[in-house]
Amino acid sequence: MEYKTKRIVTIILVLSILMTHSMTANAITTKRKNFKSEKSFSLFNNVKEKKEEKEKTVKVDFSDVAAECHKVLSDNSFSYGTHPYDFSKETPRTTKNKTIDCSGFVSWTLYEYGKQIKDNTFKGLFGTSTSASALKDIFSVNTKYFEYIGKADKVELKKGDLLVRPGKHIEIYSHTSGTGNWKIKCWHAGNTNSIQADSTSSGVVNSSPSTYYVYRLK
Repeated sequence: MEYKTKRIVTIILVLSILMTHSMTANAITTKRKNFKSEKSFSLFNNVKEKKEEKEKTVKVDFSDVAAECHKVLSDNSFSYGTHPYDFSKETPRTTKNKTIDCSGFVSWTLYEYGKQIKDNTFKGLFGTSTSASALKDIFSVNTKYFEYIGKADKVELKKGDLLVRPGKHIEIYSHTSGTGNWKIKCWHAGNTNSIQADSTSSGVVNSSPSTYYVYRLK
């Protein structure tokens, strides 16, 4: 009887040890899996954060695009004139026509901006040259991309602001030069002299700022 009792106790101890070992092994395995999962998740987050950080730091300044596009016009001796551009097929960089008007220039600048920021919406909205009035309508409807600031004589202008006089003229603000009577400088193609200027030229807003609507890219 005593022998059987000792044998049973021994068996129980062995089973207890085996169960403890199994539980410990399972715990270690689970811990390792959790560690690998956490490490994998951490690496994924690091890659994602770095990608997002990179995307945030790579920005395109609209005014830089305006300056670049205007330089193409002045360097190639463009003159004032209407021409129906389809920018997916022909741009001032490739055309043999060598004419452009104020709204054609702004349409092309916005199209090029869309290409540089890799936004197909911009390319779609400004794929063809259009009128100043039509551009104002596009700005007004697409509030995700454009903000109406107010009339030009009532607001503080910022570089890259779009100044539009429906049915008349549109230009892109650069900076204010001098004092009094709205001595501002803009990129625009309202006449041959402004097109062929080395950089920005005096904007016609000088004469009637209250008639110009100001839109700003968000």
